Amino acid sequence: MVEIDKYMDTRTMVTSRGCIGRCKFCNTPYYFGNWSGKGVYDVISEIEMLVSKFNAKKILFLDDNATVDKKRMLKICKKIKEKNIKCLFGVLCSIECYDKYMIQEMYKVGFRWIHFGIESGSELVLSKMNKNMNIEYIKEVIFEVKKIGYRVRTSFILDYPGSKKEDIIKTKNLLLTIKPHEIRLHYLSYRVGTPVFYENKNVLNKSQYIHNNKPNVLNNEISEDIAKLIDELKDEGYDIIIDNIDWNTCNSKKIVSFVPIKYGRFWYE
Repeated sequence: MVEIDKYMDTRTMVTSRGCIGRCKFCNTPYYFGNWSGKGVYDVISEIEMLVSKFNAKKILFLDDNATVDKKRMLKICKKIKEKNIKCLFGVLCSIECYDKYMIQEMYKVGFRWIHFGIESGSELVLSKMNKNMNIEYIKEVIFEVKKIGYRVRTSFILDYPGSKKEDIIKTKNLLLTIKPHEIRLHYLSYRVGTPVFYENKNVLNKSQYIHNNKPNVLNNEISEDIAKLIDELKDEGYDIIIDNIDWNTCNSKKIVSFVPIKYGRFWYE
């Protein structure tokens, strides 16, 4: 129905739904339930269709968490290799499902971009989110994945309830240590059906349910530290994308964005 070549150069596909995590801000596990994935044959058939019919050079697995089933992902990689499919791939996954061997095998068949939802550099805030991740392990994984050759994107929520000045500073320190190629910064969206929504619904205004850009009310102290974080990332050479129009001036391979950005940038063989 559209002239696909004029629409986008990165195709997307969904090979699974659900997540093994129970992050309090995310409605995925409460809407889709337990993780389930398409069969390997169906995934490969869809990849072949996108490559042959729609001339796909890059394909993003837009799953909530694509690497939950390690055996399934390794079988997908094996089939891509057997069929000699020439394409680059991106994937969204979780550090909780990280496996070095799997990530290496994925790289061998064309996976070049990976997204991890880290969300905070403070273990206290991570605990409040129900994301029981160790900061040192996060560093280890990101360094390892970058060394393998991936372009890495991470996401962070800046204003999770209970966040304080020291939590923003810890997030800043983590970012300046791991230096992802792309950083997606968020203000919290209070999605109906999530634990964080029900924990805070008595103090929410309707305008706070989904933040298009920035919440109406931010702790002044946190606002100042978020501004300092952005300034320090600028000093590190990151282009800051506040609004979609900012793409007109984006030339750096290092990107910080507050808005969705085009997938497929700087994916290389």
